[in-house]
Amino acid sequence: MNKIITDYGKSGKNYYYKENQLYTEAGELVPEGEALVLHFRETGRTPLTTGEYTQLLKDVSFKNFDLFLDNLPEAEQRDQVRIAIESLKERIKFLSKTSLAGAERIKTKIAYEDQIEALELRLQGTTAKNWDSLRQSLIGEYIEEVSPADFNNVMNDHHKRGKPIVWRGKKSEALYFCRHFGFSLPEFNRCFRPEDGKPFHANNATDTDPSRQFLAILNNT
Repeated sequence: MNKIITDYGKSGKNYYYKENQLYTEAGELVPEGEALVLHFRETGRTPLTTGEYTQLLKDVSFKNFDLFLDNLPEAEQRDQVRIAIESLKERIKFLSKTSLAGAERIKTKIAYEDQIEALELRLQGTTAKNWDSLRQSLIGEYIEEVSPADFNNVMNDHHKRGKPIVWRGKKSEALYFCRHFGFSLPEFNRCFRPEDGKPFHANNATDTDPSRQFLAILNNT
């Protein structure tokens, strides 16, 4: 029998956990972002809270923090963004006390600074949406490394500052991505380039749907 959590998240409703997922008392799965907010209401902990500044944050923590923010009221979002920025600045100060070697410590510092920049843009209201969860899901197999701020700029404004993002995946997937997010082909070629350096063309598109993995990434934004 599942253990009911009475008035979880001070919401006036009861929930229960099963296989690390939150369900309503009636057995309905609670969306991940909503579950993160309920957990915060109950514990005061956000996805970026680890208890120690020397404990390193993983990519999934930032991805979950974006989901958490998207499910908060706007005024509360701004408060949590400010807290996260100051917290990340403190984590940077404590990197020398972690077990990271020099090169890894520098890499982590840059990653934290990129996240601070993206959060500051969100706080200023200069980005309509934070696309970091999509960025993290694409990096490696589909695109090369790109900062959160630069990726937000591309996705929100269809404009790239500096060199285009290198697309590592199939060109047919790139054209599906292009259409899915409303890029014109000239815009897409300004923002992304294939590994072979040749521009994308309309004939790169196919009638065949991309892999389930790729579709899941796109539909989870």
